[in-house]
Amino acid sequence: MQAKTKKTWQKRLQRFFLVLGIVCLCLVIIAYCLEGIIGKKIIAEVQNNLKTEIKVEDVSFSLIRSFPYASLDLQNTTIQGTDKQNLLKAGVLRLKINIWSLFSEPLKIKAVVIQNGALLLKTNAAGKTNYDISKPSKSEGNSVSFLLEKATLKNIVLGYQNQKTQQDLGATIKNATFAGAFSDEKFILESSANIICHGYSAKGISFLSEKNILYDADLQVDRIKGLYTINTFDLGIEENKFDIKGKVLQLKSANNLDLTFNATHCDIASLLEIFPQPFLQDFHSAGDFVLKGAVKGIYSNDSYPNIKADMQLRNGSVSSPRLNDALEKVNFTATLRFNDKESFFNMPNFKGYFGNQPLTMSLDVKDLKAPFIDFKLDGKIPLSSTYNLLNNPDINDANGFLALKNIQVSGNLEDMKKVSSIGKVEMSGALIAEEVALQIKKESVAVPSGALRFANNTIFIEKIRLDAAGSQILFDGNFHNLLPVILDDSLHRDATLDFRAQLFANQLDIKRFTALFQTPNSNQKTVAKKESTTQKSQQRPLISMLNGVFEAQIEHFSYDKIKGSDFEGFLGFEQDNLLLKGKVNTMGGTMNLNGRLAMQDNPNLSAIVACSDFDTKTFFAQCKNFGQDVLKMDNVSGKLSTKLAIDAYWDKNWNFKDKDLFVLAYLNVKDGYMQNVKMLEDFSTYVKIEDLRNIKFTNLENWFQISNRTLRIPVMTLRNNALNMTISGTHSFEDKINYNFKINAANVVVSRFKKFNPRLEPQEDVERNGFLDLFFNMAGTIDNYKIQMSKKIVKADFDESAKLKREIQAKLDAAENGKDFQMSDNQYIETQTFSTPKNKINPSTPTKKTKNKEDEYEYLEGF
Repeated sequence: MQAKTKKTWQKRLQRFFLVLGIVCLCLVIIAYCLEGIIGKKIIAEVQNNLKTEIKVEDVSFSLIRSFPYASLDLQNTTIQGTDKQNLLKAGVLRLKINIWSLFSEPLKIKAVVIQNGALLLKTNAAGKTNYDISKPSKSEGNSVSFLLEKATLKNIVLGYQNQKTQQDLGATIKNATFAGAFSDEKFILESSANIICHGYSAKGISFLSEKNILYDADLQVDRIKGLYTINTFDLGIEENKFDIKGKVLQLKSANNLDLTFNATHCDIASLLEIFPQPFLQDFHSAGDFVLKGAVKGIYSNDSYPNIKADMQLRNGSVSSPRLNDALEKVNFTATLRFNDKESFFNMPNFKGYFGNQPLTMSLDVKDLKAPFIDFKLDGKIPLSSTYNLLNNPDINDANGFLALKNIQVSGNLEDMKKVSSIGKVEMSGALIAEEVALQIKKESVAVPSGALRFANNTIFIEKIRLDAAGSQILFDGNFHNLLPVILDDSLHRDATLDFRAQLFANQLDIKRFTALFQTPNSNQKTVAKKESTTQKSQQRPLISMLNGVFEAQIEHFSYDKIKGSDFEGFLGFEQDNLLLKGKVNTMGGTMNLNGRLAMQDNPNLSAIVACSDFDTKTFFAQCKNFGQDVLKMDNVSGKLSTKLAIDAYWDKNWNFKDKDLFVLAYLNVKDGYMQNVKMLEDFSTYVKIEDLRNIKFTNLENWFQISNRTLRIPVMTLRNNALNMTISGTHSFEDKINYNFKINAANVVVSRFKKFNPRLEPQEDVERNGFLDLFFNMAGTIDNYKIQMSKKIVKADFDESAKLKREIQAKLDAAENGKDFQMSDNQYIETQTFSTPKNKINPSTPTKKTKNKEDEYEYLEGF
């Protein structure tokens, strides 16, 4: 019996699957036969009901895919908007059809699914939309009836632009469903969605940047009255959960709102991140937080509803990975009102403890359309808890306190932004440093004492002492316009922080001190890139907001090996420029400096430097022999005076652009010595080796130019104990040299056969008419050069460099008078004459004409 029963069930199952297979086959065949007919009918009917064009790349029809509905899939569908641009693009637009309506008229579409697409809704400045694409409905003769009961959106990029109301929205609808009898005049709408909002802006103010939004809603819809009654609307924005109830009445060009909201779960920091320019990123709160309110009234382009909100936090805390200690025992209440009669925000008594230090605050904002602000703050901020908020990876540790003593600001917000009306704002209180100490780049930076005291628009600096990187500095003075600078925006760009202050230092290590504020190039590039994608275009750099002078007195200073004392001068800030002027004792003499550093995208330094009576040996030692080994501190001595005009450039990351360096220089060395210069010993063919090892100059004077990474030495005459000569040439930064010499054969003979003069008295000129002159060219590199005799090359360079000398003199004079000294060669004041000292003969002016004949190169033995 069991075997017989088993066979009976096997036969029944076989018959069932056979029938099922036949049914499925029939459905496939029917679908195949109806696919083209139904597809064309629906597309044609949709097109008849649209003002714009619909395009479908492919159509597939199935009686099985969405059973008990038949489904028609429109592949790669595009619907145009009224602006002739794409309104909707969908990878799949699936229509679910009542299966029995396939054999009658009209076809009844019950549901629609749109997935993998993009929807762009636009309204222009005149209020015309791109989505008004439906023709007036016709109740008779329709072959297709849309009796929608459910709509689903999956992976749809949504864009909304409204030029009239200045609104913009970008979002991705990951999944959203809408269920209801949409064709009825009254129905229940059930909806849920998971949306990523990329950003919403209204009149230039941005909200909800990259926020995850979830909701579940149950609404009663009355299409006749245009009334939406919200039974439940559970809204989640990130970690914040809201329960919204009420009614929305749709009017002709506005909406009448009557809503209440209540926060069922809310994090203060996360809530603030919804609003523009969040400043509490990575912050979290805990405690008993209550938020509830109501929105009632007309909302339109020129009308806002009444808003009421009340919030309260009891025994709360605010924490962050960037805070070493949480702000604890936080208690406050706040009230917001916004209506036609009044608008204000009031938080009268905020209390908390920061690192066991009390902190109190109050904020009262009246008339939110034109805010009047009354703000008070008192307490202590422990730096050990808060230094990570500076987002500076170079700060490794901090101690001490910033004491906030009865700080109060009262006035209109617009007056706070304008320099012209900041005098109407009242500001008082003090910020006092209490044993502040930071560890920056392994350097100790301490502010053991000092205060900033606020008196309306003036901030008084009271003996702020700074001990940092081997330096001790004391600041005193006053600042103006702090609030306009802090509140700087695109509409108020005239604000500058005006100041007059004194800077006293008994010791300043410039290299170590400036290194504290230098950022590696890689970090600077990252910062620059980040700023370019965020608010770089909206914010001015701090240096452009400074306008004032630090009067400086520095007893002792150093920069690497360079040391100086008794500096007196000033550091000035003029928007994007740093001005430096002063006098200092250094290297056994004095130096006057007058310079301007333009700190814009490509920084530029223009400076005039005058040095008097420098000790040459000290000069070479403190400047590390200028990075070369040919002439070092052990080889030189004497008194050096010089005048420099410098034009130097850096790129935006403060990398020095030595190719653009331009320097003009005047040099005078008195009682100068050169000892044991190996390169000069190559002239031992003409001069006794004892003289070459110890050369004394009577007076060395010349003008020089640095450009295109090359030092240019104009023609000059050197009178010394070894051998009088005339010299010119070039020396590149890569140590490529090209020097030209002229010496007199008579002097050579005398120098070869004279006795060594231990008093190093200069040689007397034996012959001046040029008849016995010898001309040499030295070219190559410092380590590999050749010397040749060539009168043509040397004289041509002498003539050209004599002209260069006059040009350098003219440019240097122009620089001293504040004119551009990088003028082109034909821009000099050609009528200007320059006197030549009586004891000098201009080597470019021959005393006797010589024959014009071609020289031949002659390489000398031994070189």
